[in-house]
Amino acid sequence: MSQRDAAVSQRPAPRPAGRVRRLALVALPAVALLLAGCGPAGSGALPSAALTPTAGQAGSSPALPLAAQDSSPGPTSASAGPAASSAGPAASSASPTMTPPPTRSVTPSPATASRAVTASHAVASSALPAGPALPGGTPTTEPPTSKTGPLAGKLIVIDPGHNGTAAEHLSEINQLVNAGGFMKACQTTGTATNAGYPEHAFTWDTALRLAALLRSQGATVVLTRSNDDGWGPCIDQRGLTAARNHATLLISLHGDGAPGSAHGFHVIWPGPVPGYTEASSAPSGRAAVALRDAMVRSGFTPATYVNGGTGLNERTDLGTLNRAGTPALMVECGNMRNAGDAAMMSSPSGRQHLATGLAAGVLAAVAALR
Repeated sequence: MSQRDAAVSQRPAPRPAGRVRRLALVALPAVALLLAGCGPAGSGALPSAALTPTAGQAGSSPALPLAAQDSSPGPTSASAGPAASSAGPAASSASPTMTPPPTRSVTPSPATASRAVTASHAVASSALPAGPALPGGTPTTEPPTSKTGPLAGKLIVIDPGHNGTAAEHLSEINQLVNAGGFMKACQTTGTATNAGYPEHAFTWDTALRLAALLRSQGATVVLTRSNDDGWGPCIDQRGLTAARNHATLLISLHGDGAPGSAHGFHVIWPGPVPGYTEASSAPSGRAAVALRDAMVRSGFTPATYVNGGTGLNERTDLGTLNRAGTPALMVECGNMRNAGDAAMMSSPSGRQHLATGLAAGVLAAVAALR
């Protein structure tokens, strides 16, 4: 017997007509109340409460913690460092699109034509849901302190990598978010110097110094996080902060955790990712070259361990860059496991010198986008 036939054979006998009439009389007031809550007559609209997502809908399956948030090495990167955290469940239940696109390491051609950035963002923002807004992840906008500087009218988003209490919220930071057509952990804990100075503190302090310098040159500055004692935002939200603010440029600050013999800074830009970076990849590449050259002029050494010592690296696996929808760069400001780099990154004077070099780099990068 088929399942349909079995269902028919088990159908209950009809109720007496009198009982049906009584049930109808009881149900009519309830139906009237339901219709009253459905909006204007004939609209068929649901009550607003029915459209509100429940808590937890933005979350997803856990992923493995990574050593360096969203700057964790891609398939061909040589900058892998020791993991800052080994906790967290395996990501065996992740989406089938978990594998990121292949990574390339090439020097961009200034002649490469760019396309409309807004079109790229329109596709990117609709592909997969964005991650949740998280504690410490509220962007802050700081107005310029000069209206006549070389960056007047420009909006720069500074992303200080990681956050102070991420290690205490492993279940939250292991949520998977859309990193550009594939899923990746929301956030990671970052690395540290051998003496224990953490990457999140370095990026936060350097970002504040850089913001002050850029504002003095006329730029409006948006920081992707508002403090160093939270655990967000997720990597997609960091990038989307640039998209939502129509940024001239996003610069994401990090410190690397490579082997101790390696030293120097390098600049990463997003390679082509269909639906996400077709419009932003080429201008980001030009900006990367300009920022690298400006930092070299400021006395900084390109990384000895990335892409033949060029200090340039194109990657397609970084959610912050992929989701920006605007020209976007990530700067690994130095190797925190190297004694010389760590000494500079740990000292206030070293971070001020670095911020000055980055400010010169941003100015050059913005000029390269014209």
